[in-house]
Amino acid sequence: MRVSTDISAMPIRDGRRQVVPTLIVLAALAVLGTALMLLMTRKGIGLWEDSFDYITAARTLAQERRLGRYDGFGDFRPMTHFPPGYPAALALFDALGVDVYVGARWLSCAAFGVTLSLAALTLLLVTRSFAWALFGAGLLLTSEALIGVHLWALSEPIYLLLGLAALLLLARYMEHPRSPAFLLLAALAAALVLLTRYAGISVILAAVGGLWYLLDQPVPRRLRDILIFLPVSVIPSAAFAVRNQLTSGNPVDRLLAAWHPPTRLQWEQAARTVLNWGLPDIVVERLSGAAGLLGLAFVCVLAILAAAWLVWSRRQRQHSPKAPWTGLLLLLIFYGVMYLLVVLGTIVFLDRMTLLDNRLLSPFYLAGVIIATSLLAEAWGRTRGRGRIPIAVVCVLVVGFSLFRFYGLIRVLPEDAKGFASNAWRQSETIAAVRDLPPLPLYSNEIQALYFLTGRTAIFVPTPINPATGQPRDDYATSLAEMRRMVAHGEAMLVLFASPEEILQDGGMSDLTLGLPLIAQQADGAVFGRIQDEGVGLLPGCQGQVLVQDGV
Repeated sequence: MRVSTDISAMPIRDGRRQVVPTLIVLAALAVLGTALMLLMTRKGIGLWEDSFDYITAARTLAQERRLGRYDGFGDFRPMTHFPPGYPAALALFDALGVDVYVGARWLSCAAFGVTLSLAALTLLLVTRSFAWALFGAGLLLTSEALIGVHLWALSEPIYLLLGLAALLLLARYMEHPRSPAFLLLAALAAALVLLTRYAGISVILAAVGGLWYLLDQPVPRRLRDILIFLPVSVIPSAAFAVRNQLTSGNPVDRLLAAWHPPTRLQWEQAARTVLNWGLPDIVVERLSGAAGLLGLAFVCVLAILAAAWLVWSRRQRQHSPKAPWTGLLLLLIFYGVMYLLVVLGTIVFLDRMTLLDNRLLSPFYLAGVIIATSLLAEAWGRTRGRGRIPIAVVCVLVVGFSLFRFYGLIRVLPEDAKGFASNAWRQSETIAAVRDLPPLPLYSNEIQALYFLTGRTAIFVPTPINPATGQPRDDYATSLAEMRRMVAHGEAMLVLFASPEEILQDGGMSDLTLGLPLIAQQADGAVFGRIQDEGVGLLPGCQGQVLVQDGV
């Protein structure tokens, strides 16, 4: 079935019968995706370390109009490590009287549905085929990688949505450059992307590359459009960076640039992540070490060759009515390349601890599924008869694999939340013990769990190594001595989550606990301190809303 899909430019009188069914299908996909994620998160939105910073900042922003959080001593710490976009979105829910955990869940579920709809629209525009659009949307709807990203209270869901929206709007402008409104809308969407994640600079780089290389206009016009796009997309984040510089002395709370290329373990993790997108777990487990790296290299070479063929094929027919929206497809390829370069640049120069997992690579995965589906559609259109058999076999295998994985997800995910919202954490004996403690400052190795499950903020226990740099901390001995003094004198308490052996044995956490009075010990942790005065009041910001209900 082939239809005219230029919805924004189609005259209503001539195209209504074609546009309306398209909108109905896209809306149905959005509703279906949202409903699926609501089912998957019926026990609550997943919570992890970064969720702590986002949620505390959102609450403080809604209640005090300040972006940051209070630490365990009651001191305010402005948020500079993360962009403000996601906390600001959560703050809107809090300001409207909606519980922030509920708001995070609704936002993630709705983002999944809308992203699914935008991906289907992208494929519909590129392939001019409902069949291929639904094929790609179906893969994303049942994707373990994409569903997994949307289970958490993290910034990735709205980042994926806004990034794809920005590229669609820019491609719409490139198709009809007489309408500058779409250029401005694309720039605004790109600004929101960068305000959501710093890696959003990849969207801006791809957009600038698209305007320069793909826009069929004279050089002065292309320069003018770039000069319009860049300020609108960059200035809001630049203003936030200035604010960070003034409050913390660092525009993005990152260490100074240094050379630390990805380790072998990071490359092996990347190999497992990428290979797991298309291979069964049992196969990926056997492709460990060097075999996994060879598999990753093979996939990369194959992807480069396939993308090059797709670009060549589309460029040959760029102005043909049978190959519309070529600029959109090329923009997605630009974006995928730029995103990978930004990620690698971050690891090499800024953050050596960056994990090459599904969360970090999800934008590349989303673009990759759309590009791969377009590749299959292009190959299908260029072949006839028996030449289509290999393509059909590939499609059947991919769908079968995706449905098999999805079946496993639908059986497990609705029964429990993820991370600190899981049943295991809710039923923690150590968490139960903390709820009965007097309101003294707390030191802990899991300050996020304490906040989410008891409503109390805490201070990280001193660590000898800075995880971001891998270098020893100069103030470790001083910080450790101060913590031990406060705990020993009843001025603070130490809450550790680990097995009793790990907490007490030499080489484990004994440097933290040696000589400190033990108040309570459970299978999953222990509490140290000396209770002197149960009438001590809480420090500012030391109590928040407790996550206790299923489905929150």
